[in-house]
Amino acid sequence: MKYIKGRTNLSATIFVPYDCDNNCPFCTSKKDYKDYSNFNLDEILNKINKLNKNPIIQEYVITGGEPFANIDGLVRILNACKKPVYINTTLPIKTVKESIKIINNYSIINGINISRHIGFEFKNVASLDDIDKIKKPIRINTVMNDNFDFDNFFNFVNKYGKKKRDINLRADYTKIDISSLKSRDYVFYNLATVYDYICTESCIVCNTEYFSVNDKFLVSYHRGMEHSCVCVGDKYYVNDILIKQDGNIYKDWNCIEDKEFEKWILMEE
Repeated sequence: MKYIKGRTNLSATIFVPYDCDNNCPFCTSKKDYKDYSNFNLDEILNKINKLNKNPIIQEYVITGGEPFANIDGLVRILNACKKPVYINTTLPIKTVKESIKIINNYSIINGINISRHIGFEFKNVASLDDIDKIKKPIRINTVMNDNFDFDNFFNFVNKYGKKKRDINLRADYTKIDISSLKSRDYVFYNLATVYDYICTESCIVCNTEYFSVNDKFLVSYHRGMEHSCVCVGDKYYVNDILIKQDGNIYKDWNCIEDKEFEKWILMEE
């Protein structure tokens, strides 16, 4: 099998070994955090150090779980990363002061994605006043659940949207498949009647539409992933790199072990 880089901005998603206090019903990772016995921060750091040397990896996305649940561990991860970093977080209130200091002072951090879901009450997370202290670009993520209502979403945008604070509406990944991926055109049309449509990013992986709100910030609608990785003949086009909590590397979200791929991405003989 020959491995080939797929999308241009190929990133490595790092799942930190620290759980989140919330239990979002649409979370695709929560079940992976029930057993801490195989979590291995040292091996995660080892893999990051090796991926730093591979030029096809453009950036890192740190996710969880909750990256800011363990400040000392997160700092070790950030210090290991030698490429731009984006962080997915709920921004828990118990570490908010330290978290904001890290976000603002680490030049390697290029942006923060903060989860705030419509109709879901988060436990002990940072307020808007706290969020406003962040000096990096912010995107507020909200999941389109079964009870999605446009009036509620427009109110959500009015509350959270701001210069340097974009809004991302994304599909519920636990309920999406290839057949339903492009079936929600009504969402696009309803957004386009209120906001100024800019463009569609329709690559082999993502289906995302972008809208401008009074030229002040963006609203994006992320339908989901069409092809995480693609196999054509003896070629495998890699669009995702995952470092799971145990430090193992995978090329796809199905997390099937592939030693040949691991050797290729780590540039090992």
